[in-house]
Amino acid sequence: MSAANLLPLPKSPSSISLDPNKDLNFDIIEKQFKFEKPSHLLSLDIRNRNAKIDTTIPEISTKLKSLNAHLTNAKKSQEQEKIDNLQYVYSQLKKYKSVLEDIRKIPFYEKQTGSGQIRPSVFSRPCLIFSDPNEMVERLDLLIASKNAGNDSIEVYNECVEILDKLLNLKLIKKSDHKKIFSTLHAAH
Repeated sequence: MSAANLLPLPKSPSSISLDPNKDLNFDIIEKQFKFEKPSHLLSLDIRNRNAKIDTTIPEISTKLKSLNAHLTNAKKSQEQEKIDNLQYVYSQLKKYKSVLEDIRKIPFYEKQTGSGQIRPSVFSRPCLIFSDPNEMVERLDLLIASKNAGNDSIEVYNECVEILDKLLNLKLIKKSDHKKIFSTLHAAH
């Protein structure tokens, strides 16, 4: 396997600042409807945040339907001030719902735990990205051959364990195969 087969590491994006509270009227959102600011929701841990959003969005949908009915009645009575007010409140709730839906889409990354966890090191290596599982197996074969040839480097051992764990997590090897290869690696280490 050559370095050309590895995918390039993504460049880190330049820093951007997003204000989830932008253009929202909190006299309406917080005081009138008792909903929380999006910035507060972002401060919660992911599970609590998503649970809160999952219960809030249906409430907003219900309130939007109710507002729409009031708006229809106001249009029939041709009360322009009431129509304008209801349209503004309706637009604020729609905007708030859209912000919550966007926050809900933020991906959740769980820290890997177990024997395959990469530990911080002064000599840390870049994360390898494989385009297919065969490359992982080829890399593992190369690392095992290197260990069998006498390379007792902790980095080689850690990379072997990391690849083994990935193969197991992807269900490409059985747990019994994982244990067998791991015990062989551990004995050589």
